[in-house]
Amino acid sequence: MVVLSVLTEEVAKEALSRHFEGQGIKFWRRPGKLRHVERFFLPYHFFRVRFITDGQKTERTVALDGLLGEMMFFVSDDLKSVGSMDDEFCPFLVSDDSALERLNDNVRWMRLESSLRQKISSGRREVVRTERVYYPYWVGYFRRRGLLDFKALDAVSGEIQSVRMRRVFLRAFRALQGE
Repeated sequence: MVVLSVLTEEVAKEALSRHFEGQGIKFWRRPGKLRHVERFFLPYHFFRVRFITDGQKTERTVALDGLLGEMMFFVSDDLKSVGSMDDEFCPFLVSDDSALERLNDNVRWMRLESSLRQKISSGRREVVRTERVYYPYWVGYFRRRGLLDFKALDAVSGEIQSVRMRRVFLRAFRALQGE
């Protein structure tokens, strides 16, 4: 499955360019002019997880990146998707079994931390459904101090991606080159 981009290329260019203007970024760290923008799809394992705490059931979709298996976040239930597209996709490097194991570890710690903070039982969870998904981003390339650099923008929410996602993108670039 492929999640559809909500933002157009023009909106992405504007958002990426505007990100560096007037936000208190030191002049020596500010990138130069936006050189190129391309749509990029990262592989994710989407898990539909049912949480049961004190008799209450809630279901959430949790995503785990398919390259490093490190980035985990909750996903909105109203994403629009299509079966496939003609774009080039990065391959999955984390197997389904390994992703499920990492999800269980991450959710276990998250629930334990939450239960300690709220002083309630951590409850139990069960994975209802799993799915491989390609999630869209816009990647803008800049030239900074003579080197090519990039910044990523979530093509659904419009949020600039943090430095934590940089490792995932770098791994994706290497995977597309066959490394």
